[in-house]
Amino acid sequence: MSREVDNYYCIALPRAGVESRLAKRLNKTFEKADAESVGFLALCPEKEVMLQHHGKWEKVTKPMTPGYVMVRSTANPLFVQNLLYDAGNGGRLLRYGNDGDYALYGRDLHYAQWVFSYDGLIGLSKVKFVPGNPVQVISGPLASMQ
Repeated sequence: MSREVDNYYCIALPRAGVESRLAKRLNKTFEKADAESVGFLALCPEKEVMLQHHGKWEKVTKPMTPGYVMVRSTANPLFVQNLLYDAGNGGRLLRYGNDGDYALYGRDLHYAQWVFSYDGLIGLSKVKFVPGNPVQVISGPLASMQ
């Protein structure tokens, strides 16, 4: 990203299921904006899960936050809102907190930074389960949350 401070934003979509398309469209719209001095990345946070299908376990990717896209940017909220408008999706940048700010903070900021540290894809974690003891995370993204 840029040398400036990153802000994290959340975009709410009018319906779930279009998160990945919007994130790609926002990133392409940013590339066309020719704003090299501004850092920008939109992503649709996803998680890997194991699902049983016809008796077999398969690893699949699912949205972590259906109906939402996360953005990391050095730009001000107005720039992000203009990109959102130019991408033409009907989504809106969420206002946050009592003062109506757009940038995430507190636990939500920590969560966004964690998601971006894995490039938006939270893989499977390995755990150790012994009855009567707390579950122990052996490896994977959840290990950093202990």
